[in-house]
Amino acid sequence: LSRLAVALWRFWLVRGHWIEGRRYLEELLPHQEPGKRRALLLEAAGALARRLGDYTAAARHHDEGLALMRAAGDSL
Repeated sequence: LSRLAVALWRFWLVRGHWIEGRRYLEELLPHQEPGKRRALLLEAAGALARRLGDYTAAARHHDEGLALMRAAGDSL
């Protein structure tokens, strides 16, 4: 499911399905192990949270995702 969410988040963003996409991502995050896929989910959740005006959650998601990508030796 997390692979599907990583593939779909831009669709949710562009098509205006921000609440639906964010809800789906937020449900997946607690079950995702730390790593690159979690970082991508966090990036997606952060983008949708930002679009919805929840800047605190967006910053939290982006910060955690960035830390995971740096730990993996990668960047977004």
